[in-house]
Amino acid sequence: MKIVDIFAVVNESLFSVQYEGEGIHEFRRLLTLWNDIQYLRSFLKENSKDLETDFWGEISVRQAVLNIRRDASNLERKLIELAKEGLTNKYETLSQMFKPLDDLSTGQGDFENHKSYGISRPSMIRLYATRLDNNRFVISGGAIKLCKGMEREHLQNELRKLQITREFCRENYDLATGYFEIS
Repeated sequence: MKIVDIFAVVNESLFSVQYEGEGIHEFRRLLTLWNDIQYLRSFLKENSKDLETDFWGEISVRQAVLNIRRDASNLERKLIELAKEGLTNKYETLSQMFKPLDDLSTGQGDFENHKSYGISRPSMIRLYATRLDNNRFVISGGAIKLCKGMEREHLQNELRKLQITREFCRENYDLATGYFEIS
């Protein structure tokens, strides 16, 4: 898996990678998938054992589809709002939405892995990103997460994408200037 480009979702704040073989960047790809009723039904049926746990209760596939679609729309709106607000207000930034992937981390280091949950609680969706600064994140991917850990194959793939993005940022992002220096 190789990153071929980085797109600004919100200039100087929220970025998203595009991988080789993909026609669009990850943020747009995920929001498109999370609004595709057929995709969601298929994914939820394939992962019905995770959906049928005590944690999710007696939620139907239909209700889960509705929840994911609503949550994706609200997450997109809130992230863009915070990304823009964070350009001028140091108290309203993307760091409010993105939390360290490792719960034991402080999340303040350069190029740390982060996750963002959907707005609803509990949320079935996650975005994964590399932190460049308090209000500067690069989205590497995301997933519908129905289980406690990251052991499912699609979640393991998201961890790989996150590591690829982290290394790409380390090699191509200048912390002093705040710009990507891609040759």
